[in-house]
Order: sequence, then structure tokens, then C-alpha cells
Amino acid sequence: MRGYRTRPIQYARGVSGKQTAYLRAKPDGRKRLLLFSDSNARNLVHPRVIFPSRSCQFAFSANCLPGADMLAGGRELRSTPFPSIDYLVVALGTNDVANYNGPSGSFSRNSHRVAVNFLEKCRKAYPDFKILLAKILPQTGRHYLVHLANVVLGTIASDAIVPLLDLDVGSSGEYWSDRLHLSDVGLKIYMKKLDRAVTKIIEKDETKVF
Repeated sequence: MRGYRTRPIQYARGVSGKQTAYLRAKPDGRKRLLLFSDSNARNLVHPRVIFPSRSCQFAFSANCLPGADMLAGGRELRSTPFPSIDYLVVALGTNDVANYNGPSGSFSRNSHRVAVNFLEKCRKAYPDFKILLAKILPQTGRHYLVHLANVVLGTIASDAIVPLLDLDVGSSGEYWSDRLHLSDVGLKIYMKKLDRAVTKIIEKDETKVF
């Protein structure tokens, strides 16, 4: 039995041709975090069903791009409405895996090229921020490709000295609304894991400063 997910809302299309919606946090003195994600972030943005915990140490913003792969994400970065942030969490890649139709032997090489190009665009858009890579969430029927893609992301993260976040919520049916999308229950757990992971990084960064 699959979990419940509040009915998705259709968004206007951005420069990439993909649907795009934003959640902008008001400055409140906390570190500013932007989650750059695909449709799994829908119910963090519009409709807002799941919220960060009140005790989290960052002001939470999100850019939701349903159906977007990293190429589309790179195009959207050119018109991002977030002038300055401290942390960028990249949670794309699900659609890169789901839509890949090239030779199986070229998957890892292609994934590496796409991800590196995307990170370069991120650094151009936000030269003073810290980037955090999130592992791609599991997909029913594509476990091996997801595994390969996450190995690639791990290599890139290690080479670039970028934190790699594991936000996998587990395989319980109530956490998923279908084979790609988190249910509202799953998304709540996802946000808790994101909160804990980023808080540790913020605390570590602040310790280095002092």
C-alpha cells in the first residue's frame, strides 16, 4: 500500500521549459539554505504541506522543478530569484536516471559529465556559497542505475571536497506515493534528515570560524 501525497499543483514554466516554483525564506539572521530539487519538493513549496522544524538552524528556501534533470536545473540557475545564500543543497538526478536511454556502459561516464557541468554552473551562479550534494533517492526497478549514479556523485563530492548527504527515507510503502515520488509522510522524514545533516555541517563550519 502506497502512502498519501497531496494532489500536485501545475506550475508556470521557467526558462528551461520545466515547471518551476519557488519558496523564499525571509531573512531572520540564520544561515540561508536553498534546496534545489525536482518534484519531490512540491509539497515543501506549493502547496505547502510539510514545513521545516521550528528549531532548525537555517532559513529554508526551495526551488522546485518537477520533471527536471540536471541540464534543466542548470538552465534555471541563470534566472534564479535568490540573490544570496549560504548553502545550496542539490537534490536533482532522479530524472537523469529515469530518462536515461543511452548505452548501459556509458551511464556512469555520462552521469559524471552532466553532474560536473551542473556544479560548475552552480558555482558561477553562487560563487560564495557552500554546495551540498544529496544522493539520488531509490527508484523501483532502477536500483542498479541509482546505485551507479550515487557512486559517481560520491566520487565527485570527494574530488571537490563537497559534503554528500544521504537523505534516503527507507523503503516502507507509506513513505512513497509511487515508484518515484515521496508521500507526505516520506517528505516529512526527508526534511528531518535534511535538517539534521545540514545542522551538523553548519555547526562544524561555525566551529572552524572560531
